[in-house]
Amino acid sequence: MEIRGNVKRRKSGTGTVGKTLLSILLLAVAVGGYVIYMQANYYRIKDRTVLAVENNQQEAVAAGTAYTVTTYNIGFGAYEPEYTFFMDTGEMKNGEKTQGERARAIDAEHVLRNTEGSADLL
Repeated sequence: MEIRGNVKRRKSGTGTVGKTLLSILLLAVAVGGYVIYMQANYYRIKDRTVLAVENNQQEAVAAGTAYTVTTYNIGFGAYEPEYTFFMDTGEMKNGEKTQGERARAIDAEHVLRNTEGSADLL
């Protein structure tokens, strides 16, 4: 309370309430902007996409038979030395800061070349 002369006055709480509401609004705009940005830059193959099967083997797996299984993450064909993911940040050994640039592969040609290269490696 503030006293002026003989009259007591209460300070208004609207300033604090206004600042709180403004902070909540700004936070909502920031979160909403982030969600919109991520949705605009996100791409995936549609569910239940029919794919053409090549080299379809008719042999079935048999119990009691030893098999060798190999896995290899081809990174959707985008990953190569020049590819940098936009959410990756870091620091080189020399102290240089790094920031990724892409959310998608460079182009279809790179994806095909990299995927075929991975298949050849396997």
